[in-house]
Amino acid sequence: MALLMVPHAGFRFTRGEPARYATTAALSYLFCSNCGSSIGSEYVGDENIIVTIGTLDHPEDWPLNQEGWFGHVYVANKIPWEIIGDNLPKHDQEAPELEEKMLAIQRRAEEMN
Repeated sequence: MALLMVPHAGFRFTRGEPARYATTAALSYLFCSNCGSSIGSEYVGDENIIVTIGTLDHPEDWPLNQEGWFGHVYVANKIPWEIIGDNLPKHDQEAPELEEKMLAIQRRAEEMN
């Protein structure tokens, strides 16, 4: 799953609002409210949103070498025949940068409660 982090201020959904599922006080996953496809995630108090590249209207506008890419995440769960043919980092689980951001935001959310 390829993820892209972009500022909330410069991003908008073009076909309705996603459904949100809060897994913690700090993290919500975003889903298509019609079909249930995963769209991305957002952290409370963060200025960015994380979106799956395949859900963008024009994913070709975001080549795999642009700023905002963490590389490929959850590659340990990919289908065996899928070949990732670029040189971006490959993470078995979450990208370390996202893990660090999530922990910081979770601490901030706990302080708010």
